Amino acid sequence: MQTRRERRRHRIEQRNDETLVKATLLCCFVGVAYGAVMVGWWGAIGYGALGAVIGVPAGFIINTSRHLFD
Repeated sequence: MQTRRERRRHRIEQRNDETLVKATLLCCFVGVAYGAVMVGWWGAIGYGALGAVIGVPAGFIINTSRHLFD
């Protein structure tokens, strides 16, 4: 049986995980779209990977700074 505090902490962690995934996928999508238009399919793969490299820290920053805006 989980306490109220444990359930709240689990919901916060789940929301953080979802934010991280969304930020990463968004940056990957933007990178793939940009690479496909500007360079071609090989560029899409490269820029998609670059988007993932940028998306993970972006999601982390969003998660750690979220309490500043609450």
